[in-house]
Amino acid sequence: MILATCAAPDQWKKPGADDAAMAKDTADCHTTAREEALRRYPYGFSSPTFGASGMVASQQRDDTNRSIVETASFNACMQGKGYTRASGSQP
Repeated sequence: MILATCAAPDQWKKPGADDAAMAKDTADCHTTAREEALRRYPYGFSSPTFGASGMVASQQRDDTNRSIVETASFNACMQGKGYTRASGSQP
């Protein structure tokens, strides 16, 4: 039960937004966020490292950074469109 709660997607709400508007806004924000994350941390352009373990660590760091930027950008986009988090959802 705890795992299901942690894995649940964020719930956003906006007065007057129907399911179609929310789906479009969510898709737009996901696209914008993904593009921003890839612009800031493109694949294959990590800092030079030596050895296989250094390369893996660099890729993992970039993956983590992309994920952080994508999440923050998505949240900012949704808030910019007038959405707020539903009570009880995780930040």
